[in-house]
Amino acid sequence: MARLADVLQARRDDIVQRFADRLYELIASTALRRDDVIDSLSDFLDELIDGIRADQERGRLGAATTDSPTARAHGRQRFELGFDIGAIVREYGALRDVIFIVMEESGAAFTVAEMRSLSWYLVGGIANAATKYAQERDAELRRQTEKHVGFLAHELRNPLASLRFAFAKLERLGLPSEGDRASAIVKTGINKLSELIDHALVGMKLQAGVELQVEDLAIQPFVEALHVETSLDAQDKQITVELEIGAACLRADRKYLGSALSNLIRNAVKFTRAGGTIHVRVKGAGDRVVFEVEDECGGLPEGDIQKVFDPFVQLGQDRSGFGLGLAIAKQAVEAHEGSLRVHDLAGRGCVFVLDLPVAGPQRPPEP
Repeated sequence: MARLADVLQARRDDIVQRFADRLYELIASTALRRDDVIDSLSDFLDELIDGIRADQERGRLGAATTDSPTARAHGRQRFELGFDIGAIVREYGALRDVIFIVMEESGAAFTVAEMRSLSWYLVGGIANAATKYAQERDAELRRQTEKHVGFLAHELRNPLASLRFAFAKLERLGLPSEGDRASAIVKTGINKLSELIDHALVGMKLQAGVELQVEDLAIQPFVEALHVETSLDAQDKQITVELEIGAACLRADRKYLGSALSNLIRNAVKFTRAGGTIHVRVKGAGDRVVFEVEDECGGLPEGDIQKVFDPFVQLGQDRSGFGLGLAIAKQAVEAHEGSLRVHDLAGRGCVFVLDLPVAGPQRPPEP
């Protein structure tokens, strides 16, 4: 009795040519080159045949992997050519139909096990191609969104900088007076717009999967510099920020890790009671570095405290910001393959814990 893998191997080139003819009839533009229509089908057929043969030899379904590099590459190529995801599914349906025709022409009888194997690897190919197509489409949408937001933010920054400069000049001239309510509203509005634009730029770059510029960071000067940046806000509320550095170095992106940690410190200053104390600790723990920011906010409200990391969520009474700082901090930490969590100190405050690998992110780029 003929084996399905042997029949498909013998008719491999015929299947490829018939597939191309059928695809031109169904979905492919006649302007599309035949090589582009066929793409990596020959390689995928080899994977499918090897999978069916492995199932026969080992006596079980799925003996070979359904992870198909050629199907993933096919999904990427179809995205680049402007196909939709439905067309990709129909392509694999066309391939199935051609295989059935070839099987019928062979005059051989095939077992249920062989048919199950054929379906198994065809469905695996569809899943791999469609998943990769969706990933490419989502990445392109993120790139376009980042480009749009970046352009918009850049265009907003210029007039905002002019407003900030003009307002500072008026303040130096004593116009308007310090107690003027309209002046306070304008100044607050300028600061909030500036904060929103900065957060939007950082957040969009992180969502777009920005490539981190990883370098060796000496932790003490790095944290001390962030402390200086936030010291004015702390002084305004007579808040003491105490540093306890117990780790020497790690590999990270200076800009994005700095953004995450400064957001945590500013958040602590914002919610800590006047005259309170904030503790910033850094500890080495094997191959990890743990940053802790402990505040005196009085504790978090009851409920799901992890919601503090959701965009635009503000659990405290102070609504002067946008609720973006902690969400962006979490994105930055996860881009480093780390984690960010919060522990409630009921009635006293809370501790934000930033946990990172000393060696920096190790995840290889997706093929």
